[in-house]
Amino acid sequence: LNQTLIKNQDMMRRKVKEIEEREIHTAL
Repeated sequence: LNQTLIKNQDMMRRKVKEIEEREIHTAL
């Protein structure tokens, strides 16, 4: 259970980073 939770958190963090980068690119 812990491993799946950690993996899900990592996936969410990666998605958030990708979205933030896209927003920064569109802002620029």
